[in-house]
Order: sequence, then C-alpha cells, then structure tokens
Amino acid sequence: FFFSLFPPPPSLASFLPAAVDVIKNRMQAAPDTWPPRYTGLLHTARCIYAEGGWRAFFRGFTPCVLRAFPANASCFLAFEMTMKLLPERLNSQ
Repeated sequence: FFFSLFPPPPSLASFLPAAVDVIKNRMQAAPDTWPPRYTGLLHTARCIYAEGGWRAFFRGFTPCVLRAFPANASCFLAFEMTMKLLPERLNSQ
C-alpha cells in the first residue's frame, strides 16, 4: 500500500533487483557438489555478505546500468519503426 502511494524512484527500481540477481547468479553458478555450496536464498545472501559486505551485492551494477540506455533505446526504436511501417504495408495491399 505504501509503495502505491509513494512509488520508489526509477533508479531504485533497477538498483534493488541487482542484489537479487547477484544471489540468483551465485546459486546458478555454484558447482554441483555434495554438500551443496549454497543451501538456499538466505544462505547465499549471508555468504555473499560475509565475503564482501553490502558492496558485493552490487558488483557489476555500473556496466549493467550503462548497458540499459542503449538496449532500451534500440527496443523503443524498433517498436516505433514497426508501428510506423506496419500500417503503411497493410494499407498498400
């Protein structure tokens, strides 16, 4: 309810999932051994924090943010060009 009244700033929208993505990537990249290196989501988060503190959750965040602008711009351009050309092609038939 709180976030529906006061949404977080857009920068926070890409900042928070980065930490969750680091946890997911660590779990996926862990070697398949017994016993497993990570036993779950919280265990993985604790291990990451123990290894590098809070900064470890956001390692690689800067390149991700720098990549976001051109990637989103190209998707937007492709969509707009498709919406412009599609009606022209359909009407000419």
